[in-house]
Amino acid sequence: MNDHPLNALETFVRRFVVLPSEPDYSIFVLWITHTYFTGVLTTTPRLALLSPEYGCGKSRSLEVLEKLCFRGEKLDYCTRSYLMRTIEIIREESGKSPTLLVDEIDSVFKNKSDEASEALRAFANTGYRKSGSYGITEGEGKNRHPKKFPTFAPMALAGKGEILPESVLTRAIEIRLQKRLSIQPIEDFLTNSVTFQCSELMEWLNEWSDLNSPEIETENVEIDSISDRDREVWLPLFAVAKLA
Repeated sequence: MNDHPLNALETFVRRFVVLPSEPDYSIFVLWITHTYFTGVLTTTPRLALLSPEYGCGKSRSLEVLEKLCFRGEKLDYCTRSYLMRTIEIIREESGKSPTLLVDEIDSVFKNKSDEASEALRAFANTGYRKSGSYGITEGEGKNRHPKKFPTFAPMALAGKGEILPESVLTRAIEIRLQKRLSIQPIEDFLTNSVTFQCSELMEWLNEWSDLNSPEIETENVEIDSISDRDREVWLPLFAVAKLA
């Protein structure tokens, strides 16, 4: 590839997604790219794609993320066991975490006592740090034993309204989507040629991340004016930007 992978990625994204501001495109691209570095990162920010109404491009944004992120898993419903096993298996296979992409979170979080809601909240809260885990007991009777499953994985959450719990928002970078104007056309995303282009971009991102993972700085990146939790949230994107 003649162009830098991140430049090519942004050019591609702009063909299919309309975001509210220019900085949002940088955030979107850097968030995609950081999913290829979870083998060396210590935090991963949740990406909150929120909108005031339907038809603002949430589902399209998740479709693009699914095709470009590392091992994208688009989910409309997920149980605790599915999340645990998926993260465990893919991390054992590749040394990196899958990217969890959850749509219609307004429906998921509406019922706070529902298993899917509680599981998603737990994984969103604990999985943004490398040390995050979910503990359960396995087996029957006297053979029951405790086991911890890793929860560390990138996660994007798309939904309508102010539905995300505050505990998740403090671990998230928000993009507030809006309906695109008639003068903001986008291309059809679900075509064979686009699938091929996505595969090519993913191959470039895999190669670039494998080559540069030993060089990425995960501790000493200077980020002006923010600290503590905010710094943890933004650090992976700044680290990728500095590397690029």
